Amino acid sequence: MKAMWIRASATLDLARTDPSRRWLVAGLWVSALLVSLTVWHDWTLMMQESAQADLLASRLAALSAQQEKTMHRNLGPAAEEQKLRAVFDSLSVSVSSILDGIGVALTPDVALLKLDVDVANRMAAVELEARNVVAAMVFQQRLDTQADLGARIVKIAPKKGDPNNPVIVTLAIALSIGQP
Repeated sequence: MKAMWIRASATLDLARTDPSRRWLVAGLWVSALLVSLTVWHDWTLMMQESAQADLLASRLAALSAQQEKTMHRNLGPAAEEQKLRAVFDSLSVSVSSILDGIGVALTPDVALLKLDVDVANRMAAVELEARNVVAAMVFQQRLDTQADLGARIVKIAPKKGDPNNPVIVTLAIALSIGQP
């Protein structure tokens, strides 16, 4: 008898017409349905809040960008800042014209050793090694032929200890056009 009792309790027959089990199964189904509906309702609320938060974040970013643009437009550059920008722009143009002119005037007989650019005075000091004095003079003349540059030889000295007898030449180059 004991063996039957264990066997009967181990199996659950849902097809039986026992009224207590019917109510139990119906209650379980209703509970599962209520839990599912609650989870679905919470999930939809969470998705709505997430979409609303994303919308508010994008509106905030757009308003921030618009305020920043308005602030920059209203403030604008000060007169002093505009003057400084104009000075720096003209200085950068002068430096590039000096450097471009030196690059155009270079020949295979000349090698640059040192280049010092004085931006404020629109001048440059160039130290170079030339094959001979004639090559240095050609370089200086090529600089002089450019419309906005003026060059003069400051110092010529032979390079000691070199069997090819090159010369070391120091030139002063000035930007002559568009000075402030």
